[in-house]
Amino acid sequence: NSSDLRAAMMATWSAENRLTQIRLTHEWPPLGKREFACPQGELQLRCNEQIVATPNPAFRRVEVSVVDAGGRRIIMLSQVVPNAI
Repeated sequence: NSSDLRAAMMATWSAENRLTQIRLTHEWPPLGKREFACPQGELQLRCNEQIVATPNPAFRRVEVSVVDAGGRRIIMLSQVVPNAI
C-alpha cells in the first residue's frame, strides 16, 4: 500500500529531524515526556518524545514516536545522547 509506505517515510523524517536537532545542538534534554506537532507536507503528524535516564548518568535515551491523526503509532526511533558538559 503506497499511502502507508509514504506515511511511514514521512513519519521517519519527522522523528529523524528531532533526533538530529538534539545531536547537532548538543541538547541535554530534560527527563520526562512531551508531545508536539511534527507535520510533513499535508500529513498532520504528532511526535511523542520520552527522555529516560540510563545506568550511566552521563547519557540519556531519547525515544521519539510518531503518530497519525487517528493516534496510531507509525514509527518509533531512539538514540542515546551524551551530556556535552
